[in-house]
Amino acid sequence: MADPLELIAGTEVGCTDGGVGHVRGLIFDPLGRTVTHLSVCTRSPNQPGRLVPLEKVQSGGAAVELSCDRDRSYTFPANEELAMAPQSQRGGRPAGAPGPHGEKELEEDENVYASDGRAGHLVGAVVEGDSPAARGLLVRVGHFSGRHQVSVPIDAVTAIDKRGIHLSVAKDELSADSGLT
Repeated sequence: MADPLELIAGTEVGCTDGGVGHVRGLIFDPLGRTVTHLSVCTRSPNQPGRLVPLEKVQSGGAAVELSCDRDRSYTFPANEELAMAPQSQRGGRPAGAPGPHGEKELEEDENVYASDGRAGHLVGAVVEGDSPAARGLLVRVGHFSGRHQVSVPIDAVTAIDKRGIHLSVAKDELSADSGLT
């Protein structure tokens, strides 16, 4: 089994011949519990954001590397083609509304709710290195100096709706020493 990939919103995205943009969000299939695409904002003012199939991701973490060149990355579907554009470009389509195949775009700073209230914000996801299966979500919890990131198992996700991501665990379980990290 390949090492897991960390896919973090805001991370720079590079191709075999240089940088192409940054990760805006993750396209998540809640039924299959998989990440199907990365939503990438391109650096080129002439190119719309693109939906990059997860199989084109070679590595994640501090930077996301794609297994294609920039010209090929510009042939991937534009966000607007699959109704995954930012809300300001969606014609009033609410955040969290499903795409044409049931997928949802999980954007950076998406609200995350524990079973007992608002717990934090989405940072990214961890997927199996050799498949799109999501292992967990990376969530920023805490306030100011106590802010930290935890990994929440994908099985703890109970729903994703226009308000955000809902978990089956309580806020006090989302700490660095809770065993969820």
